[in-house]
Amino acid sequence: RASGNGHLSLFVRVPLKGDKPVQVAGNFQLQDSDIELGEGVPWLRKTRGVLSFTESGMQASGVSAEIMGGAASISVQTAKNGVVHATVQGRSSVDALRKISPHPVLNYLHGATAWDADIVVENKSAQLVINSNLQGLSSSLPQPFTKLANELMPLRVGKRDTAKGQDLITARLGGLLDARLERRDKNGAMIIRRGTVNFG
Repeated sequence: RASGNGHLSLFVRVPLKGDKPVQVAGNFQLQDSDIELGEGVPWLRKTRGVLSFTESGMQASGVSAEIMGGAASISVQTAKNGVVHATVQGRSSVDALRKISPHPVLNYLHGATAWDADIVVENKSAQLVINSNLQGLSSSLPQPFTKLANELMPLRVGKRDTAKGQDLITARLGGLLDARLERRDKNGAMIIRRGTVNFG
């Protein structure tokens, strides 16, 4: 799903005889568009770039957008079966994230850090994996979660839909924390049904 401005260039060839398939090709120039890749995936805001498509798929490279409070570059490709695969590289600041989602934990974090994400969407079901070494981010949380900005602390967060209205969240923070949370939809909000959190 997308909203915003753009420019479409389209070519369509419709054979009048025989059983040859219809051919479609074109480009769509994105101009500050907002794009939703799938439920549970952060929106791409102010997206700019060119999407190229045919009757069998779509691809894009060098697309820029704002996501999770910072600038990001995006590559997108679809397969013939309709599966969308996107890779994203971005950088987010705590100040920007705090404006989007003022979670209390963010009050103990400062700075900004780079991250990358791998997103697969199939039949409106999304699978998302985000990785970051958190360099540039400092933490004044109690030990062992205190961190200097120049320290590396690998973070990996995953999300995948397991059934309609249900998903699984996984998170690993260095050797400090390993979490697994099963959630379900209740009145339009995702709530934790069960989970485990291991430390050390």
